Amino acid sequence: MLNLKGIDHINMRVTNLNESVRFYQQLFNFKEVEAGFSSSNERYKIIGTSRVAFLALYESNEPIKADHVGHIGFNITNFDEVLNTVKKLKLEVAQYGDVNGIVNYAHSQSIYILDPDKNEIEISSHFGGAN
Repeated sequence: MLNLKGIDHINMRVTNLNESVRFYQQLFNFKEVEAGFSSSNERYKIIGTSRVAFLALYESNEPIKADHVGHIGFNITNFDEVLNTVKKLKLEVAQYGDVNGIVNYAHSQSIYILDPDKNEIEISSHFGGAN
């Protein structure tokens, strides 16, 4: 059995690398840690926060199917600021939950937003639904 320390990164294909990097940097203040070209000559950047979360974003030369991942979940410590941030950045909110898009679970709250490629991003108040 392997001893899991955590999820290292999520690898995603995007249609516009610069737009996607900007989206995640504005939302989570992610820093660029690596950039280059893949073996198939796709531009990529790895962005994130050390020991927290990384995204490996690859600019696709072909159309992207948004259904290859159900959603990506991020836990934040300042959930009370989520609506202000969503409004300030003019983010698209998936239509779940209440009028603001907040979903109330038994032990946590979440909001689901869409990135520039319509990948669904869950932002939650408690890690793992507080389980």
